[in-house]
Amino acid sequence: MATPQTNDTVAAILKRGGYSDKLNESIIVRERPGLQLAKREKDFFSSEIHVPVVTGNNQNISADFAVAQAGSAGQAYDYFLVKPVRYYGVGNLDGLLVDQARMGGASDHFVDALKAEYEGTLESVGQRIAQQMYGNHGGALGRIASIDDDTLTLEAPSSGIYFSRRQRVAFSVTDGTSGTTKTGFSTVLGVDPMAGTVTLVAGGTATPAVGDYIFNLGDFGKAPSGFESWNPSTTDGLATPFWGMDRSGDPLRLAGGRYSGDAQGDTLDTVLQRGLRAHFAMTGQKAGYVLMNPFDVGKIEALKEATKEIRSDKTYNLGIEAFQVHGINVVEDIYCPEGIAQVVGGRDAWVWKTCGNVPRVDDTDGLKLLRAANGDNFELRIKGYHNFLSRNTAGLSKIFLPA
Repeated sequence: MATPQTNDTVAAILKRGGYSDKLNESIIVRERPGLQLAKREKDFFSSEIHVPVVTGNNQNISADFAVAQAGSAGQAYDYFLVKPVRYYGVGNLDGLLVDQARMGGASDHFVDALKAEYEGTLESVGQRIAQQMYGNHGGALGRIASIDDDTLTLEAPSSGIYFSRRQRVAFSVTDGTSGTTKTGFSTVLGVDPMAGTVTLVAGGTATPAVGDYIFNLGDFGKAPSGFESWNPSTTDGLATPFWGMDRSGDPLRLAGGRYSGDAQGDTLDTVLQRGLRAHFAMTGQKAGYVLMNPFDVGKIEALKEATKEIRSDKTYNLGIEAFQVHGINVVEDIYCPEGIAQVVGGRDAWVWKTCGNVPRVDDTDGLKLLRAANGDNFELRIKGYHNFLSRNTAGLSKIFLPA
């Protein structure tokens, strides 16, 4: 007779399959080099943390000692006050399957179902975090360029990878940093990432329109602060406090750099090289690595052969493929928006700050499966508290690439 599948044996199954907090994270970051390369800190144990930054170096300097001594413009500091955001995933196991396993049958089916729910939920959570790392805290997945019946064409075709069948989506006229979503939601029927289209199930309660932003249901305004928050594409709006900081007085030091090479007529590889030199010239910091969309990397490879190397990421023991420009690793990441090269350089320029392990199975009460209150099923709950931050925003730059 098969062993009854109590919560103790659920834990044993996960352990036997090699599942652990460490493996959870490897599932989250695999094939997601942007997450792999971010500096990882797992001590986000307060409701908010101070992220200090130097807002001005000591100006009590002069060729005249008395003038230097009498100065009152010493080293200036300020800080971002960053809070964690939450993210959840819930897997479901049918009550009949659980009872059959508990009473002595179909235990193999139970193991297969548990593993599928577990890994599938982790995979979806990982995809969302990887996408949000490049965005702002608004959480938009894409924007509608045109509508044909129930088929939406996206402004950025490559953002089609952010959508999946059966996904519930909401719409708004804003990008999530202000305003609210429209009433109702729709369910995704099909996705064609190559064409950049998303088809909705007919009869949804939402009314999308051209120009609307699209959100995973429940994510509006609740995303972590990604690259677009810390290193925005434009300096407009920097006077609006970001985590308590007015950044308009020193955009480069407090909001990173921007190099617009997309309107200069240069080839993509030339723009990338000049942008990296501009980053160094503006900040005095050499780039540590650059993240680019594979479509843009392919354009460079078509223009010029790139010498490739494999470098090892010791944190997750996974390989990251990169080519070099002036000795700087350029890494392709499918979640990086097309047309942008995201530069990360200098100490602590990009940090993924988490409350312990993210994600993790919620077993706070000692139970890895919970009986659902409103149905004949059991829930596997996965959660995480985290955010992205920069202690060296001048080490971040965006290079805008030509089409």
